[in-house]
Amino acid sequence: MLKTPFISIRSSINYSNIIYELLCGMDLFPSLWNELDKGSSVISLYFDTKNELKKIKSQIERLLINSTDLIPEKSYKIISGEMEENDWTTVWKKFFHIKHIGKNIVIKPPWEKYRKSKNDTIVEIDPEMSFGTGLHGTTRACLEFIEDIADEGKNKTFLDIGTGSGVLSIAAAKMGFVKVDAFDNQQNSLIATDKNCRLNNVEINLFEAELGKIVFDKKYDVVAANMITSILLPNIDSIISALKPGGILILSGILEHHYSEILKKISNRGLKEIKSKIYDEWKSGLFE
Repeated sequence: MLKTPFISIRSSINYSNIIYELLCGMDLFPSLWNELDKGSSVISLYFDTKNELKKIKSQIERLLINSTDLIPEKSYKIISGEMEENDWTTVWKKFFHIKHIGKNIVIKPPWEKYRKSKNDTIVEIDPEMSFGTGLHGTTRACLEFIEDIADEGKNKTFLDIGTGSGVLSIAAAKMGFVKVDAFDNQQNSLIATDKNCRLNNVEINLFEAELGKIVFDKKYDVVAANMITSILLPNIDSIISALKPGGILILSGILEHHYSEILKKISNRGLKEIKSKIYDEWKSGLFE
């Protein structure tokens, strides 16, 4: 049976967001879930080869040792190894359950049953190894923003930058956006999103691209980017260039103490904050 090399970092919930952002700053995009009953979090990364795991693990160890001013050395534990596919499924079944978000959004995994109510928007997500189940505060905020503007979204276009598992773009398609495009620079994410589109019976135009290199010839009514500050800040102009005049921008993945930097840069580009949300130290904004 195929085995997947992995690294898991177990920490207290108090430090998980800091570790998560540090890893994203290394261009690593982990999955994160909280064990609320234990007050701990598990942050996981998956790799194609053992050599890649060994190299990245060494880099992470050095990074965390050099970050003791932010994260005490005894507040986390790094575990690595190989995981069989059925082990991966078992892990997700333990942590990923039906989640109600906003007024009527329901995020559900394929292995759980749910009886649909009249106004429910059900988004079925098989997370594979991609970020974006709706459980993270940044994804939750984006979904709530999309729901807030859904009535305005009829016959409008939507772009999902860094789609992950496709949860945002699938939700947008189900809530009435007439044309939804999504891209990511990770092939695994595109494969997972394509699978999730089929699970939800929606059509999304998926393509591989890298923010900062892509030129947006096409403009959109709504653009969503759920990324950490170190990626958002240098790419704000590129992200805004994808917007139609008068369009709506959703930004997430920002730790609260970094939000003022984003807000200043957005304001300097002529956009105004309409509303913001904070979940678990992560702040997200809706701009127009």
